[in-house]
Amino acid sequence: MPCRTEFSLFRSSSIQYGRDVAFLGADTDDNAGDAQAFLAQHRVIYPSYQASRSQLGAILPGGIESLPTTIFVNREGKVAYVHIGQYVSQGTLDADIQKYAR
Repeated sequence: MPCRTEFSLFRSSSIQYGRDVAFLGADTDDNAGDAQAFLAQHRVIYPSYQASRSQLGAILPGGIESLPTTIFVNREGKVAYVHIGQYVSQGTLDADIQKYAR
């Protein structure tokens, strides 16, 4: 449930930074129907896709250690930072966005 818990933080950040930063959600290790139902109830302005941990390995060659994981990719397409675990505050997420995604 940590992914669902931090979801509102990402929704808020995407509204605040959406003109400067691209957001993309990955529904990983979820039943596709459950993920679609959740997204229908909790709308966001960014796309979200079903993806396996192995598919995300194309972005993060070492693989995904645990969920949730947030991957920051810079303008050059390189992984700038990987945050493993749940964001627990808006301030921490926003600070990472400002540092790694802008």
